[in-house]
Amino acid sequence: MIGIYKNHIKSDYKIIKLKKQIFKIKKLGIYNSKKNIFYIIYYNISKYIKLGNKINKNLLHLILKDLKI
Repeated sequence: MIGIYKNHIKSDYKIIKLKKQIFKIKKLGIYNSKKNIFYIIYYNISKYIKLGNKINKNLLHLILKDLKI
């Protein structure tokens, strides 16, 4: 699982490795620091992105754009 969370209102999104999943489909989650809620979003991530790898800002913006966040 790859978690995307925001520390503060004006900070950039940061990537954390939460835990390994047995499933082939990796899951994307958004952490809302204001409400202290972690939303799990089911989304197919490209095969070349593996668990623990860093995601660059451009790719992160594309993922968030696809999710319409």
